[in-house]
Amino acid sequence: KEISNRDSAAKACAVLAVVGVVNIPIIKYSVEWWNTLHQGSTFSLTEKPAMPAEMWLPLLFTTLGFYCLFGVLLMMRMRLEVLRREARTQWAKAEILRSLGHTAAQSENML
Repeated sequence: KEISNRDSAAKACAVLAVVGVVNIPIIKYSVEWWNTLHQGSTFSLTEKPAMPAEMWLPLLFTTLGFYCLFGVLLMMRMRLEVLRREARTQWAKAEILRSLGHTAAQSENML
């Protein structure tokens, strides 16, 4: 559901972020607290991984690739949001036309 008031939306996002941050240690230590429900930690910073290198190396590279993809998509989405909010400004119009492949001369004629 969309929140029309920006201040209310910002407060809702802040509350959600705080709840999410509080939840991180609970998720991390749940493996140790309820060890009858979960397998033990597979990776540790101080010990050798419990799985063979043939399994954890591809997992590591895939995870790093996913984080890179996430970063690129996040930056693209942030750029799109800034352009959407500033769509009526001159610089945003010029940037939108430039990203569509128009030259500077064509852009001047269209603005």
